[in-house]
Amino acid sequence: MCISLGLFILKIGFFFLDPNSQSYQAMIRICFFLYPRF
Repeated sequence: MCISLGLFILKIGFFFLDPNSQSYQAMIRICFFLYPRF
């Protein structure tokens, strides 16, 4: 479940955010933070 969620977040990041921006890094950190819960 989290794998598809992570890919979805990555897609949003690649299409709407600069990969070097802080928002992109925050999304990745949120995904890794939520990973153990799934």
